[in-house]
Amino acid sequence: MLFVSPQLNADFQVKQQHLERNAAFLVDELKVVQGHEAPNRVFFVSAREALVSRVNQDKGTPTPSGQLLEGFQGRLFEFANFERKFEVILFVL
Repeated sequence: MLFVSPQLNADFQVKQQHLERNAAFLVDELKVVQGHEAPNRVFFVSAREALVSRVNQDKGTPTPSGQLLEGFQGRLFEFANFERKFEVILFVL
């Protein structure tokens, strides 16, 4: 039996809701992507955390953990993924 905490379940539901709304916005209102592409164009990142991490990385110092929230590693990974995909999109244009 797999136990999922109520907080993780609530976080997942909120993320799904944001994904669905943002995908609908991209497809139905802006008409910039097809429905199957939309989930690949929605990213859950923290620009603040990415900035704090990059500033410390550029200085060669470790990122102070007190400035980052739980789960920041996943958000930094998603930010890097966003940057790669954004570069690809820009080069296609």
